[in-house]
Amino acid sequence: QRFFTQRERAAAAGVFARTLYALPCCAGYVFFKWSDQPVCGRKSEESENSNYGLVNADDEPWPELVAALAEVQNDPAKWRAAPLPQEKPVTRPRAESAAKNCISICGNCEQLRFVNNHLGLSPESRAVLDAARALYREFYANITHTPWMDWKIETWDVGYYQIRNAMKSIIGHYAPTDPLENLCTAHDALRAKLLPQIYSLGFLNPDVAYFE
Repeated sequence: QRFFTQRERAAAAGVFARTLYALPCCAGYVFFKWSDQPVCGRKSEESENSNYGLVNADDEPWPELVAALAEVQNDPAKWRAAPLPQEKPVTRPRAESAAKNCISICGNCEQLRFVNNHLGLSPESRAVLDAARALYREFYANITHTPWMDWKIETWDVGYYQIRNAMKSIIGHYAPTDPLENLCTAHDALRAKLLPQIYSLGFLNPDVAYFE
């Protein structure tokens, strides 16, 4: 989620942390990450410079964010016993967000442990999730045949990018079908559905020219 202000960012982080503690199935959480990425990019060949941190690149805290998370961390037992927070739309200085409830949680969370079990997924979203599961099952069934060391699959932050590239070498050999193609097809269908709605659903602010 992207925000216009640190106030919005802090409010969302507080809701997220309180939600996690209110779920009986959640033991805790890890915040990614301590500091923002460098303003000029994290590598000379890569310009990624996201505002991820509790502190900025000069090790100065973001006060709103730190205060919001400290409120939760200073009394976790309180939030463990509290009901799930009711998400509210963020009022932005330039436009009212059209997004309603970002988090929709229901059901028996002692038995349904994963977030997707608590979300009302559309058929298109469910198809993406099912295709991704099939891809990961295929990967782990054939992991010894993949160049997993080349893609550092053993690292803690491995994700779809590494899995995708490792799988490319075995499709048609050890993997009889192409789960990558199935996932791309499902993703394209979801993309076609969502793109026309990016403004009406509040993902992008209609008052901002993003693509000029």
